[in-house]
Amino acid sequence: YTVVCADGTEVTTSAWHPFMVFTAGGIVERRADALQPGDLLLTPNPSVRAQWPFTEPREVEGFTVTEPLAWLVGFALGDGGLDWFENRTTSYRALRLRLFDGRKESLEFAQRVLADYGVEVSLQQDKRGLYRLTTTDSRFVPAFARLAGLEPGPKDHLTLPEWVAKSPLSVIGAFLGGLIDSDGYVSLGRRRVEFSTVCPDLARRLTSLLSLLGFNPSIREKA
Repeated sequence: YTVVCADGTEVTTSAWHPFMVFTAGGIVERRADALQPGDLLLTPNPSVRAQWPFTEPREVEGFTVTEPLAWLVGFALGDGGLDWFENRTTSYRALRLRLFDGRKESLEFAQRVLADYGVEVSLQQDKRGLYRLTTTDSRFVPAFARLAGLEPGPKDHLTLPEWVAKSPLSVIGAFLGGLIDSDGYVSLGRRRVEFSTVCPDLARRLTSLLSLLGFNPSIREKA
């Protein structure tokens, strides 16, 4: 959908993307495909954050999405992977969630988050010095995969989970923190945060969300 505003501003986004609209009863959320001519839109600027309408954690896939869980989702989208684990001897087959990092601090935090959901995992290090966490917990992994939008195999088609943009700012911030802790880079000298992904849809939706929050993001495609 392309939304054209009276001041010439144009926004091209997905049908589900939430816009904040001024009404007689206050600020309400409307999807892009539900907007009508004459709607007064809240334009992207820092004041949006002062009036953010979502204050309660979302209930998704049986989870109450708190800040630590949102961080774990963001981190998994960057430095995580989902595949099928098979034990041919016992015929055991289960979805396996794996998290990787060259620093153990992020994975130690992930380990504590997982423990809060009854998933006890140990931190391992391979010969290259890469740290990892691995779990096939059937009570947690399938539901978490749906929450994060992860599927087994290459991560070529990741997207921004819909619940992120409808969460409290603290939860959105935690999700973004997980992304940055995985595939991000903070340049103090240039006062800029960068996040790299091979998934165009994730990049576009992330840019839409950051624009809505008044952060003036930009996308650069590397050949």
